[in-house]
Amino acid sequence: MQQSLARIGHRAAAANRRAYEHSPLDFLMAAQRRHGDLFRFDDTVTVALHPEAVHHILHSTGRELALGGAGSPWSRVPAGARTTFRTTTAVRAAPAIAAEFRATLDGCAGRPVDVFDTWIGACGRSLAGYCAGADAQARAVADLEAAVAEETATGFRRRWATRRRRRTTRAELWSAMAAASAGPPAAGAPVEAFATAVARRCPMMSRDDRSRLLGPVLTGAMVSPAATLAWSAFELARRPGERDLLRAEIARAGLDEILRSPLRPDRRVLAFVKEILRHYCPPWMAEREVVRPWTLAGTTFAAGERLAFSPYVLHHDPRWWDRPDRFLPQRWITGRRPHAKYAYRPFGGGARTCPGASFGLVQAVTGVAVALHHFDFEPDHEVRPQVHPAGVLAPYRASGAWRPRRTGPDQ
Repeated sequence: MQQSLARIGHRAAAANRRAYEHSPLDFLMAAQRRHGDLFRFDDTVTVALHPEAVHHILHSTGRELALGGAGSPWSRVPAGARTTFRTTTAVRAAPAIAAEFRATLDGCAGRPVDVFDTWIGACGRSLAGYCAGADAQARAVADLEAAVAEETATGFRRRWATRRRRRTTRAELWSAMAAASAGPPAAGAPVEAFATAVARRCPMMSRDDRSRLLGPVLTGAMVSPAATLAWSAFELARRPGERDLLRAEIARAGLDEILRSPLRPDRRVLAFVKEILRHYCPPWMAEREVVRPWTLAGTTFAAGERLAFSPYVLHHDPRWWDRPDRFLPQRWITGRRPHAKYAYRPFGGGARTCPGASFGLVQAVTGVAVALHHFDFEPDHEVRPQVHPAGVLAPYRASGAWRPRRTGPDQ
């Protein structure tokens, strides 16, 4: 992929910012049609929307590029961090996750609730139980939710306009986590329990790196699965045929068996979750900072410049997918890769693939299975893809009610 890049004027950059703030998804799609797969957003940010370019960005992270700049822990955190959320450990946690999810839905059954907020709480409690044991669930999980909300509230959508505020917020959160990990966990502080759990499972990491790792890990293992489960609820409500197919699979295999092997590749429930992650990719936008001169598509970028990319745009490009605007879970169970190489990026890639990816995927499959097996969901209204203030693609101010199923499996 070769594409020459001209510098952008102040007036064009200001127009880009206005259009982006008005509707970021529409802006990215229109800008790609107008400028191609590589274009300047302003004088410091370049957007890359080609799979090979995104692959190059991801695999250069930790060398010429960094997530958050040269001082970010992601530029030096060792791969051993992934042992905290490795696949086999995450799969073993599925029954406990299922129990937490059912308790959450039982607790709000029959009354309208904000769907995304409900799943945020459920995913936070299951994550607390996974990282620090059952006792952590009795602590103030709301503190953890508040910490993650503070980290994501000034996410990518507002980053270009409020970069200084975002850096300050993140620095404060990391400092709090560093202080937490210096000693044993204290009552009422879930973040400390997480820091201690990571210290126990990853003794090869420095204390500061363990602490700084937690911010993006918590976002990936809590906010993204919550968004995925919120979209799943609305998508199944509008697709009764798909809902019946999934319920038939769960009834045929048994819920316990689904929970024993939630990532089994021939399961339709896993295919459904993968399609949700494609169609409504929660981490819809990401960026890297150049830390030393780096070349992409014939253009050399200087230290301090930023490269942005959008998994959402990749996932909806008809060059890389068959009928990308249609929601087709069956594309994942044909035995063939349903997309062009490097065109599916819900968890990043390269040396800095989201370490919470497996745990988040287990949470999503478990949540869909439990909700379908025990409940019917009734949405209050239709929803469309939009960027939530939390910085992810998630239903915003979208409510509905889960009601216990009147017939079928044992309640």
